[in-house]
Amino acid sequence: ADIGEMRMADVVVLNGLGLEAALKETPEDLRSQGAIVTVLGDAVPVEKRLPFAGTDGAPAGVDPHFWMNPTLWATASAAMETTLSEAAPDAESYFAKRGHSFRVDLSAANDWAVRLFAEVSDVNRAALTSHPTMAYFADAYKLEIRSIANAKGEAETTAAEELTEWIKGRRLKHLFREPGVDAAALTTICIPLGVKADQRIFSLSFGNAGEILPGTSDEFPLDNYLGAFRYTVDCLQSRMALR
Repeated sequence: ADIGEMRMADVVVLNGLGLEAALKETPEDLRSQGAIVTVLGDAVPVEKRLPFAGTDGAPAGVDPHFWMNPTLWATASAAMETTLSEAAPDAESYFAKRGHSFRVDLSAANDWAVRLFAEVSDVNRAALTSHPTMAYFADAYKLEIRSIANAKGEAETTAAEELTEWIKGRRLKHLFREPGVDAAALTTICIPLGVKADQRIFSLSFGNAGEILPGTSDEFPLDNYLGAFRYTVDCLQSRMALR
């Protein structure tokens, strides 16, 4: 984000839970400059916050990627609605209507994901990803998801022995990667593991404006949260069900 623009903003929205740890400005700093500031992660109940696990499975702080659980994202959207209504009281009813509609859509997306993953057998409910962003997703749908990268998003050129054994023990054949990841670097890591980095998911970003990708039973617009989430569900579930 442009720090100068953020300092001049009327409203600042932060994810929280450590995601913006590198920012010099704290929420208190921004509030002292007159901004209305909301930290979405503050709305996540403490008992729902997950530890950030590295490639060895050991805890490494609090995981900030709670948006991959649509139920928790709905909680954050309510906090966002409150913040926008405070900033523009005349539009409170508009924000309430939009917020309610979005949460209804989130609930429907969650129910759909639950139904799809219920079709996957217990022995096939594991996946490997390029980034450690899927813990809340895995927790929501009773999956086992590990990453080749550590909590900082850094991957070694070779996978750790324990992770290698985990991958082979679960007979994984695919690595689900984020857009923009260096495919050549991933291939170097994946070849010895017997997996292909040939599947895309969207847990860190959306697709390009207007981008649509086909799934197993539908097409998904990738330039918004709901479309990107549904595509990710479809991609993971379909590969798990085929194993």
